[in-house]
Amino acid sequence: MSENTRNDRLRTLDDAINRGLADANADRIQPAEAVFDRLERKYQAQAGPDAAE
Repeated sequence: MSENTRNDRLRTLDDAINRGLADANADRIQPAEAVFDRLERKYQAQAGPDAAE
């Protein structure tokens, strides 16, 4: 991996972390349990009634 590619990836990671921190500081967060419950309902609905639990 070239030095430029590495630096670009680190900059992208830093930006993502900073966005996450800004969201948390602005109270734009949800408890993990609520997110997992929502995702479980979503994927169960997509799987249909014949899908195994």
